[in-house]
Amino acid sequence: MDDNFDGKNYTIVRKGDSVIVDFPKTAAQNKSLYKLILDVDAKPNYHHIILDGREVTVVQAEK
Repeated sequence: MDDNFDGKNYTIVRKGDSVIVDFPKTAAQNKSLYKLILDVDAKPNYHHIILDGREVTVVQAEK
C-alpha cells in the first residue's frame, strides 16, 4: 500500500456473492507493509474475500 495510507482511503463493494476490497495505489508513491484487520459485517457470511485483487479465506474471530 502507499506509504501515506491513513486507514480511510479504501473501498468495499459487494458484487453478486463477492465482497471486493480495494486500496488505492499511486505509481510515484513509496510502498509500505501494513498489518490490517477488516471488520466487514456482511450477511450472509462470506468464506472468501477479494482483497486488492487476491482471494483470501475468511475465518470468524474467536469470541
